[in-house]
Amino acid sequence: MRNVGGHVSPALTDILALDSFVRIDEIMIVHHTDCGTTHFKDNKIRDVLKARVAEDHYQALDKMAFGAIDDLKGSVVDDINILRGSPFIRPELAEKTYGFVYDLKSGELEAVKT
Repeated sequence: MRNVGGHVSPALTDILALDSFVRIDEIMIVHHTDCGTTHFKDNKIRDVLKARVAEDHYQALDKMAFGAIDDLKGSVVDDINILRGSPFIRPELAEKTYGFVYDLKSGELEAVKT
C-alpha cells in the first residue's frame, strides 16, 4: 500500500482488513530517500490551510499531522512500533514486521534495526 510518507497509521485499517481475509504473513515498511515528506514541515501545510479556512477551524488544523519526515530511519522505527504496539495486530505478524529505507539513487534497500 502506498500513502503519503509511507506511514502505517493511515493504512492500519487496510492492513487489519487484509489480514482478516487473506492472512498476511509479513509486513515490510519501506520509506525512500528524497521522499516528498522530507521536503515540507507540518507547520507550513497548516499555514497554507489556515489561509483557506475560517479562524474557527484553526484549532482542528493545529491537531493534524501531515506526515512530514525529518529522519527516515526514525520514521520507519516509529511505524514498526505502531504496528507492534497495536492490540489488533496478531503477535506473530507483529514479530514479522520489518522496516527498510530504499535509496532511490543507488537502488539499495537498507534494513532498519529496531
